[in-house]
Amino acid sequence: MLPLILSQQLLGIPAWVLWLIVLVVAMASELLTVNMTTIWFALGALAALIMSMFNVDTTLQIIAFIAVSLLGIAIFILIVKPRLSRRLSSDRATNADRIVGKEGIVTVRIDPLQGTGQILVIGQHWSARTADESVIGVGEKVIVRTFQSVYAIVEKLN
Repeated sequence: MLPLILSQQLLGIPAWVLWLIVLVVAMASELLTVNMTTIWFALGALAALIMSMFNVDTTLQIIAFIAVSLLGIAIFILIVKPRLSRRLSSDRATNADRIVGKEGIVTVRIDPLQGTGQILVIGQHWSARTADESVIGVGEKVIVRTFQSVYAIVEKLN
């Protein structure tokens, strides 16, 4: 059985109540934001709450709260976040990358003066422009060379 001590006070309320409030508020905030910002304070509050249950001095509880919170933030920023970033930004082709070098058919006349142009490549419609600002008619075959902004830059196939 844990020796729950109710006599320690922080800010005029029992220490364990304060740490429980901080824990609940931090967890609720984390659930609402999902940004991994307040979870570290919840861990620090949990450590302090456990310490308060064993009648550890309130100064040490505050130090533990700060230390565990900062340690969690540091571990996340220095170790976990870089690994997540590498995993999320791996060399996976996007839809745009997949059509570079592929042949397509012009479905809407490519005309730089009118600002029109659309192609069909691999079953998908893409806005298209030509690098040399030439006009390419509907039904003509093109090859996708690159992308500029949201436009496939194409060349007419002979």
